[in-house]
Parts: sequence; C-alpha cells; structure tokens
Amino acid sequence: EERRNLESEVDTLKFRVTEAVSKRTELEEVLSELERKFGKEKASLEQQITVQSRRCEELEKQMKKDKGVPDKDNNQISSLQGKVSEAMKWLEDEREARSYLHQLANKMHEELDSMKTATIRKSDWQHRRHQKAEKKELLALQSELKSEIEAKSMALQEI
Repeated sequence: EERRNLESEVDTLKFRVTEAVSKRTELEEVLSELERKFGKEKASLEQQITVQSRRCEELEKQMKKDKGVPDKDNNQISSLQGKVSEAMKWLEDEREARSYLHQLANKMHEELDSMKTATIRKSDWQHRRHQKAEKKELLALQSELKSEIEAKSMALQEI
C-alpha cells in the first residue's frame, strides 16, 4: 500500500516536472521572441539617432556658414524675415477665420436639428389633433345614429 502511494507521488512529481519543463520551454520561446523584437527596435532607434545626429551636424555647419554672411545678405535676410512674419500673420488670420466658420457651421447645424425636431413635434401634435377631431366626429355621428334608431323604434312602437 505504501509502495502504491509512493509510486503515485512519483508519478505526480514526474507530471509536474514535465509540465514545468514545457512551461519553461514556452517561456524561453517567448523570451527569445521578445529579445528579437527588442533587438530590431533597438537597431531601428540607433539608426534614427544616427540620422538625427547627421542632420544636427549639417545644421551646425550651415549655422557656421550663415554667421559669416556679409551685410548685404543681412538685408536680404531681414527682408525675408519680414515676409515670413507677414505670411505667419496671414496664416493666423486664416486659422481664426476657419475656426469662426467652423463654429458657425456647427451652430447652424444645431439650429437645423432643433428645427427638424420642432417640425416633427408639430406634425405629431397636428396628427394627434386630427385624430381627436375624427373621434369627436365619429362619436357625434354614433350619438346621432343612436338618437335616430331610438326615434324610429318609438315611432314603430306607437304604430
């Protein structure tokens, strides 16, 4: 009996060991996949850093060149700066106008929606009013018919 219990425990432990080994294998696969993805991302970021540092170096060289520009070119630069600031002001005005028009369109859309709902409510109200009038007319006709029937039955009784 004790031997069976021990064999049962051994089998359970063997199962747990196999399960742990398979889980470890799965985790190692996931880990290697993550390492591969991380490596790709790291290489991509390093490449981007290299490109950006080259651009920075080029810009620094260009700035050094621009510092040595003669006075005549400074006049052109100030003229261009004026034109750029004028264009920026124009852009800002356009943005404000676009924003205003967008707000106006939204407001008009809301008003149109409210008018639609008001029209729907009005037509519902008119429909209900018409139904009520038809019911009144039907009741009046029924009452009139009942009165005529009663009158005829009285006339028949008298005859």
